[in-house]
Amino acid sequence: MRIFLLTGFILFFTIPLFTEDTALSIARREIQTQCELIEKGDTAELKKHFTKRLQKHIVGFRIRRVQRILPLYKLHDLVGSAEETTRGGKRIIIVKMRKGNPLTTLVEINGKWYTDRMWFK
Repeated sequence: MRIFLLTGFILFFTIPLFTEDTALSIARREIQTQCELIEKGDTAELKKHFTKRLQKHIVGFRIRRVQRILPLYKLHDLVGSAEETTRGGKRIIIVKMRKGNPLTTLVEINGKWYTDRMWFK
């Protein structure tokens, strides 16, 4: 009985730690979604993941070009680290590749994360 209560106590207090999104998990989820959309060639849906100022740059020829090189990278190569901070009163996540090179910046707008820097060209 003691083990059961102790297990329940541990689970009750540790589950929120595992369900809370970290900057790294948010970044990986967002970049993975974008990679899947690039692989499909779904330009219209991909645009919805970028800020308004970048949406006009999400065009077919760029998507086709990145489709050729994307298989060379794994998700953990693209998203090696992520640091959450605030800028201009908005939450942002600075995403870096595994080797430390900057990949992109995510910005939270109305509870949803958008890419605010083109990570493929």
